[in-house]
Amino acid sequence: MTGKVVAHQQTCSGVDAGGFDPDSKLIFISCSEGVITVIHELSPDYYEPVDTVKTQLWARTMALDPLTKKIFLPTADIETVATSDPMKPFVRKMKPGTFRVLVVVP
Repeated sequence: MTGKVVAHQQTCSGVDAGGFDPDSKLIFISCSEGVITVIHELSPDYYEPVDTVKTQLWARTMALDPLTKKIFLPTADIETVATSDPMKPFVRKMKPGTFRVLVVVP
């Protein structure tokens, strides 16, 4: 590994996680805007975006199971709450009792 950049791809914003399936040569990138960008590796130096899969807003953390090819995204409903801090007047918090795991089958 050299750390050399071989390609740039436009993806969704708020990227948190990524996974690569060597069998299908697909790259999955999850983002806070509620999508997974799917990119196909055509060669070690050439990549092509192939799909955008809708998930849920803020479902950005991801794990790819290499055996089943399923993608798991833990998430919850998020609410914006006012604070008394003038430097940070609003924060995002998980709504109690809304935790779930989304399962995406490519």
